[in-house]
Amino acid sequence: MLEESPIFLILIKNMDEIKAIRFAVEILKEMMPDDCGELMEKKFNILLKQIKDRGIEEVFREWLDEDEEVILSP
Repeated sequence: MLEESPIFLILIKNMDEIKAIRFAVEILKEMMPDDCGELMEKKFNILLKQIKDRGIEEVFREWLDEDEEVILSP
């Protein structure tokens, strides 16, 4: 079954993380002037593409400039 597939579970986990990040970005966007919010949304879309292409842990590790494993809390 698809629900038991490891790839499916990884996709679901990443989607939950992406939704959480999107929610945080929406809150920040509402706090900013309109022109800043638009720029932030463009940068967020770039970040989402990187997460989809390389995975959230790798993107965070690069952003933090660390070689060690990034542990995401539930």
